[in-house]
Amino acid sequence: MKLVQSLEKYRPSRRRGTRTITASADGQVLEYLSKTSGSDLETLSIESRCNADELRSQCVHLPAEILILVFLALQNSASPWTLEGRKWIRATHVCRKWREASLAWPDLWTFVDTSWGTIATEFIRRSGVVPLKLRVGLKVFASHPQIEVVNFAFEQVSRASELHIFTYDSIERLSDISGKLTLPETLHTISLHSQIQCPFPHLLFRNIPIGLKHLETTLISLPSQPDLLRQLTHLKIHHYQRFSVPPCDVLRMLGFCTTLLEFELDYEGCMSLLPPDTSCVSLPCLRRLRLVVSQSGFVDLLNRIIFPIGVSLHLESPVPINSPVLFIPRVLCSIYDSCHLGISPGAICLQATHITTHGREVTMDVIFCHNFGHFAVRLGLKELRTNFRALLPQLQSLTISVSSRWQLAEPFFIQPSFTEHLALVLADIPRLATLIIHGNDSVVAKNGLIIPLFLALRMEQSPCPNLRSLIFTKFSFISSLDTGLRDEFVACAKVRDQRGVRFAKVDISECYAVEQSLVDELTPLVDTVVQPSSRAM
Repeated sequence: MKLVQSLEKYRPSRRRGTRTITASADGQVLEYLSKTSGSDLETLSIESRCNADELRSQCVHLPAEILILVFLALQNSASPWTLEGRKWIRATHVCRKWREASLAWPDLWTFVDTSWGTIATEFIRRSGVVPLKLRVGLKVFASHPQIEVVNFAFEQVSRASELHIFTYDSIERLSDISGKLTLPETLHTISLHSQIQCPFPHLLFRNIPIGLKHLETTLISLPSQPDLLRQLTHLKIHHYQRFSVPPCDVLRMLGFCTTLLEFELDYEGCMSLLPPDTSCVSLPCLRRLRLVVSQSGFVDLLNRIIFPIGVSLHLESPVPINSPVLFIPRVLCSIYDSCHLGISPGAICLQATHITTHGREVTMDVIFCHNFGHFAVRLGLKELRTNFRALLPQLQSLTISVSSRWQLAEPFFIQPSFTEHLALVLADIPRLATLIIHGNDSVVAKNGLIIPLFLALRMEQSPCPNLRSLIFTKFSFISSLDTGLRDEFVACAKVRDQRGVRFAKVDISECYAVEQSLVDELTPLVDTVVQPSSRAM
């Protein structure tokens, strides 16, 4: 909120309650005064007053349209439901004109949370008759002022465009409200949140607003009204407690969501496998799918859904080492041409991107969180080749990042079987043209990835025949530190040159340190060697 702070200095000075400055700032002022003559201080004081008056005058005369844009920009800089999100109001206190301009624009006061108490009531009054975005908290043991604020908010539901209801200690309160509340036709978003497991309030949706498109629930059972589900474009389901939701119920619900554009499922419970004869459902309009799940059974659910081409997938899940191999549906990962694989001791992250012919970016973000330890590199490549096998054939660019956060109790040695496994991964990427390795000088990065990579790239089958660009960053190619790494680099380039699949470019410009002798040896074996600056040589 820097803009708020910069605007506050133009506020007219007060007669009472003047602000104090910190001790350090006070000391700086005294030091400056001791070095400045009286005449200089008088001149400086006059100039400062003139500059402040001039700036204040310019601010006061800003057009109301500009002021509203300033207030809206400040309001959008933080979540409107938080205390930080209400700090934009300070800017309206610069002068009377600014405050009058803000009060004359009711759209500035449409975000209302009943937890604010009397402030929420004041916001509702200032909003006039424009559509409201209401957050209402229901408590059994609420104080009388809290009850008054909630009742006043519900009286304004007839002009709400968004309604977010939170129940904290009893499901009866939500049931009571459901029978008395009528959803307005202006409503396009509704969310229902509970801290304990709660049945879905079907009575609340006895009259479904024709414009209702967004539904979000937390610890509420799945919605099942066909008329409601058919008109939704955005659906979010959150279950933070570990109780079972039958996957057949999820599939049945999705079967009615024929216009759904975005679906999000955040689920910590166990999801069992579906019966083999379960019918598939189609989501013909889906554009984005987000899954945060704790078990691998969700993949079975994915394979019972018919997706359109070009769905962006966001997936977060722990992957136990002994988990069964389950495949992400081909349609969800078969269009990407660029992939980034991030590997660390506690997470494996995969991000793939593709730009459609219409300029729309399609993405796939996958995060597997688990204590992988120094097996992470092997497991990361295993996940890439098994669970996302449909991703590999069309990849043209692959980036592998290896974290430096490894603390090994014993030396990490090169395993021949891993070199063979890495060669199989590369063989599944026949169109790969660019390979980028972001790493570090850790033994895991060198012995666990780089040296096996060089060995795999010069095997007899010559995987990745179209690989033209090889890029390394954050490595040191120094003989005194690691002779094997440097020697394998040169040997790999030499073998590929002899087989007619030489590299067009080897880029080591962002490596920490590179010996000139390495550059000299690589130069005749590749078309171009991009060297680091002279300081890194």
